Amino acid sequence: MQQFWLEVSLKTPLLIGDRTADASYIIGREVIPGVALRGALAEFLALSGRQAEIPTIPQRYRFAPLLPAQPDRLSYPCPLSAISCKHNKEHGPWDTLILFGIWHHWQQQYNAHFVGPLMLDCPRCGERTDRYGAAVITRKENRWEKVEVNRYAQTKVAISRARRAAYEGMLYSVSAVSPNGIAYYGPVWCANEDDFYTLCEALEAVGLGALRRRGFGIVKVSKTTVYQQDKTLQERLRDFNRMVAEVWRSLHALLESGSVDEQPDGVYFSITLASPAILANRQGLPTLKLNLDWADLVFWVTRQTQVKGWHEGWGLPKKTEQAAAAGSAYLFRSSLPQNETIKNLEEMESTGVGLMKNAGFGHVIACHPFHLEVMSCVR
Repeated sequence: MQQFWLEVSLKTPLLIGDRTADASYIIGREVIPGVALRGALAEFLALSGRQAEIPTIPQRYRFAPLLPAQPDRLSYPCPLSAISCKHNKEHGPWDTLILFGIWHHWQQQYNAHFVGPLMLDCPRCGERTDRYGAAVITRKENRWEKVEVNRYAQTKVAISRARRAAYEGMLYSVSAVSPNGIAYYGPVWCANEDDFYTLCEALEAVGLGALRRRGFGIVKVSKTTVYQQDKTLQERLRDFNRMVAEVWRSLHALLESGSVDEQPDGVYFSITLASPAILANRQGLPTLKLNLDWADLVFWVTRQTQVKGWHEGWGLPKKTEQAAAAGSAYLFRSSLPQNETIKNLEEMESTGVGLMKNAGFGHVIACHPFHLEVMSCVR
């Protein structure tokens, strides 16, 4: 498949979220999931009399989430390993994956003991730190910050599906993404360029998200190359292992007992989920743990989420799946040569991990650049 980059500009508010029958307040997501793109394409093909092409979508397309971004600013999903100062949100954010990963690896592999517990107080004011609550982040002038989206709120009258009339005294409110000053960007894999432009036509024709019959979800779609990765995978892997080596040396000063080599014992890399991943173990049971046949999992930070939706064609809810949430971060150690490691990582970034990858689940970023933001007090 060929990789293309989409730019989706909002003409009207966008509402993509989980809708429940008794909900009185609906909050739209900040990210456009890949499954929304797939659904819009299938709806367009059905309306165009091309229903026979719908079963071929998994073979011709693979979708990734689209992230909000300002002009000329590359956005990334925020890892769950990110922390910031609890007292002053201007202090930070920092990442803990490499630090906690090596600390945990030494304890498990080398039975290491340290002179004291690992304290992660803010290096600027000494206050406590907490998880950094952001879905999407971007880098601005050597500092990472949250990507803010403007909200559009509207209150509507609830409609009875049985009577096709208003429910007396029943209202609900929606909080959608405002179209002012922001656009969405992300990759999509297509069999050829004609399929890519078919997708662009579909998104502009049918729109995205909910409440489209009320004017929501009208978009303008174009091809872009501006928002691709600012560094190659080889450069990101090199920078990541330099930081691993730096933290490795710093932790030696805190080592009380245990025989630990002075240099890292392999090639380290991270896998960060850009979209929820539906993972299964070797027995086929749901799990939050990402396992690779060619590398050892050292440490991971994740949380559970549920993947669910509504099937417009059947008029029924989709099966609910357990998944690892977007932002889940996994630290691995590989004993393979670096060129083989890079080849395997390139394949993971292009194909994804887990189940239902063609629907937009399991999209990953190898060696996320934010993982280099280790707190200065341990560097």
